[in-house]
Amino acid sequence: MGESKITEKYFAKDVIYDEAGYRKQHIPKGAEVKYLEEYTNFYGRYVKVIYGEGIYYTKPEHLVKKVIRSTALLKAVPGASAHHARYGELVMMAELVVKQEGLEFWCAKDKAGELRVVDIKDCTDIRTIDHVEEKEVTYCG
Repeated sequence: MGESKITEKYFAKDVIYDEAGYRKQHIPKGAEVKYLEEYTNFYGRYVKVIYGEGIYYTKPEHLVKKVIRSTALLKAVPGASAHHARYGELVMMAELVVKQEGLEFWCAKDKAGELRVVDIKDCTDIRTIDHVEEKEVTYCG
């Protein structure tokens, strides 16, 4: 087992439309956003987030913060998460049997639920998720 790490990620609690009134694509429920800062203007207080390539202004009650405690691993195990350069975040499902020494392939699931066969050498940041806690979002994050 390796070092523990705590990360915070923000997600849309429900479908979010930009409060500034721009005709942008909406943010789907459950989509991950990047929290930037609190924003105040003539119309009120908002939080500024990035989704895709766009900047959105919304109220904090439309977001949920997930505090994730994870532990780094030296070797992949079923249920561990990992980052892949092409497929993004993956969950390791099962190690595939390979007859050649030195090769290690895994069946993994990406965020969209698609199964992928990946070489473990292409994966970084292999971790187990120890605990996920959902918190309310405030203007301070």
